[in-house]
Amino acid sequence: MKHHQNFILITATTLALLASCGGGSDTQATINDPANAATPAGGTTTLVTTTCAPAPELPSKYSRVFKGCDSAGVAQYYELNECVRDNSTGLIWQGQTPAGTGLRANDQRKTNYDSIKTLQKKTASGFVVPTLAEVNDISNSIGFINAINSANLCGSNSWRLPTRLELNGLAKFDEIPRIDSTMFVNMPAQYFAFWTSADSRSPYFPANSAAIGVDFGDGYLPSELLYTEYFRTSHLLVRLVH
Repeated sequence: MKHHQNFILITATTLALLASCGGGSDTQATINDPANAATPAGGTTTLVTTTCAPAPELPSKYSRVFKGCDSAGVAQYYELNECVRDNSTGLIWQGQTPAGTGLRANDQRKTNYDSIKTLQKKTASGFVVPTLAEVNDISNSIGFINAINSANLCGSNSWRLPTRLELNGLAKFDEIPRIDSTMFVNMPAQYFAFWTSADSRSPYFPANSAAIGVDFGDGYLPSELLYTEYFRTSHLLVRLVH
């Protein structure tokens, strides 16, 4: 405390000298707001945290994501419905909001078209190539990813679909849905399947017409995988990661 008092006295004296010399009257400190921190090329985000630090990580699998410091130097954290940190992998997971509340609501299910060159859209007459508008639409995974990155959710613009192993790593087999619902809040009441970035390798589907989803309503053993193959025309939930 004594050290901080000395710093304040020195600063005040310096400002007084500047003012007496006709300088410093227009000088003011710039507070770097972590919520508005610039995102450098490459998609990573640098937060300015010079006066506080996040609390030590507890020996738990998940924790809140450190946001930065407020004007009083107190550490701030994103809400669980915004993002969650997996302490075992370092991955940051997108959170969900209640049904009917917008972009990340838990009733927002998406198709999963990722190409305008392959037969991914299933119709009554067979498979066709989705249009660019359909791929980029908010009702599709790519459009959703673009919207989340544009919003700079939790200070990042590098959100993506998880791999099947990454998403399956969230499974918690002693409850339904099979995920830690105290950290991953606002899970829907039913239909717990989420898209991954993995293509289906099934010989029964046209190439790239189906993708892997992870269903958190299935599985009974930690060794049991929750993977399910879905046509990309299907509507599944999306939980992004970075």
